[in-house]
Amino acid sequence: MENTSENKAKFFSHHLNQKVLYQNRIGNVVQFYLSCGDFSKQVWIVSLEDENFEQNEMSCNANVLECQLLLKNLSEITDDDLGSMARFYEHTATNVYIHDDQLTFDYYSGDETHSTAVELNSGYCLDFLRSKGYAIEWMGLSVTELIQYNWIKIK
Repeated sequence: MENTSENKAKFFSHHLNQKVLYQNRIGNVVQFYLSCGDFSKQVWIVSLEDENFEQNEMSCNANVLECQLLLKNLSEITDDDLGSMARFYEHTATNVYIHDDQLTFDYYSGDETHSTAVELNSGYCLDFLRSKGYAIEWMGLSVTELIQYNWIKIK
């Protein structure tokens, strides 16, 4: 996939409500929440945040070429997030971890314990991880490539 503003806008559209870094006209880097966008013009309407990362009423337009998403490394995923993802598939999920790009967990069926694994690139896992602000591959681009394209920055 090419590093174009159109592709970057498509990538950003999957990350609404995530933090965005934007360098303003005087060179200061400002953090925003991505709240909506005009895909045809690749311009984003973003909500400013204060020191406590709370959204306020102010907003501005930011060209997608001048922005980066501020995302978390998947290796820093919390136990709560892992558990929430696994319980989507099986409400009795326990011993949840990620191994070889799979969400692996045990679950109970009757009085027996079973194990299973779900690919992280499955629809629900991808959507969940994006909603929580984790950096994951997109359309064949690795996290490293997304960083090199200047689309994301890892916290």
